[in-house]
Amino acid sequence: MVLVAYYPMLSRLRRRLVSGLPYEELDQIVVTAFLAAIRALSEREHRDRLTMRLRQRTEDQVFGLLRKEHMETKTRLAMNRSNSPTQNTRGPFPPLRPA
Repeated sequence: MVLVAYYPMLSRLRRRLVSGLPYEELDQIVVTAFLAAIRALSEREHRDRLTMRLRQRTEDQVFGLLRKEHMETKTRLAMNRSNSPTQNTRGPFPPLRPA
């Protein structure tokens, strides 16, 4: 029921996402972050800004997760490049300079 009520906010957030992840996984990330934001609400928080806090916390979690995923991918790619042997087609000696 809550997901239906906040569908416009969630779908707007989902359309803003740019990632190499499959669409279904991005949908799950948004829904999971939203439910975690609801769970993190305390009873002492003012009700007049509830929607704003839910939106901000959901966005923070989603973009934080995607940023972390992006950094891990970059690190993995950099490690793969550094571990792969370089191919030197000119042999073991540096190229000669023209005189």
